[in-house]
Amino acid sequence: MIQFDHELMIPRDPATGQPTGERIHKPLCFRKQYDKASPLLYQALCTGERLTEVEIQWYRTMMDGTQELYFTHTLEDAVLVNIHAEMVLATDISLDFRDPEETICMTYRKITWEHVVAGTMSSDDWQAPVQA
Repeated sequence: MIQFDHELMIPRDPATGQPTGERIHKPLCFRKQYDKASPLLYQALCTGERLTEVEIQWYRTMMDGTQELYFTHTLEDAVLVNIHAEMVLATDISLDFRDPEETICMTYRKITWEHVVAGTMSSDDWQAPVQA
């Protein structure tokens, strides 16, 4: 994964700070190089396939050089809503050349955030009522 972008918000009145509407989950987007999953992602987008579960695992490099799984995003009932493909064509060999990349965006019914190392977890299901 090259880039990750996800935004959540609750609309609020600027004068009072009070909520003016329901929470809004914007599409979760990530950028990656073309790989063997690319054709399958295009197919899922074109057919409107509902992905029962999508798990994004985050790893970090430890002091000893090993990789540690420390965070996950789990999406339930995800649907791809956009794929944007891009490739920089470098005609000058002094310029950096990058392989083709694509940005994948998806919406979902439920998202779970888990800090695996700390053992903390939270989730939101936009079909469920807000718990005060």
